[in-house]
Amino acid sequence: MNKIPKALRKFLLGYLLLHFLAAALLVWILTSLVRERMIADARLRMTAMSQILIEHIGDLDQGFQDETLPQHLKTLGMKTGYRYTLITADGIVTCDSDTGTEDIGFHGDRPEVMDAERLRLGFSERYSKTLEKPMMYLALPYEPGRNASRGSDRTTGYVRVAIPAVSINDAIGSLQAYVWIFTFFVKIGRAHV
Repeated sequence: MNKIPKALRKFLLGYLLLHFLAAALLVWILTSLVRERMIADARLRMTAMSQILIEHIGDLDQGFQDETLPQHLKTLGMKTGYRYTLITADGIVTCDSDTGTEDIGFHGDRPEVMDAERLRLGFSERYSKTLEKPMMYLALPYEPGRNASRGSDRTTGYVRVAIPAVSINDAIGSLQAYVWIFTFFVKIGRAHV
């Protein structure tokens, strides 16, 4: 029986380990770049929808208290697939596209709302215990004087937009599987050459 010398086995093991590490690094870099780009695109869309909603609210006589907002948010949510929440400066939810005017708890302590208060735009990505899935949230301050032609320029509330992060996570998982399979077949192809 022909045995492979010990030195050759160590070399081959090291060679395979090196290729595995290179493939893992490629997968990590590629999926990190793609994920960052997908999140940046989602943030742009969420920001645009928040700004459009802020402009609409600014055109209403009653602002956040307008009686047409619950139905408007519900319709907007169904058409876009986003969840919209209006939060007062005190952190009280006045309206939500999924629950209407039903009390869904204090939201002033949410990271995206606190960042919007400090930085004028808040974004967070976290697991929603309520919805039982990963979500992305973006909040912008609502300032009637700044957002419309009347009123003051102090923050009276926040417009928050939420979307599931599931589609991004699924796309990244598919990309990782594709890159691993591609790397495996390239390695097998090179071994037979």
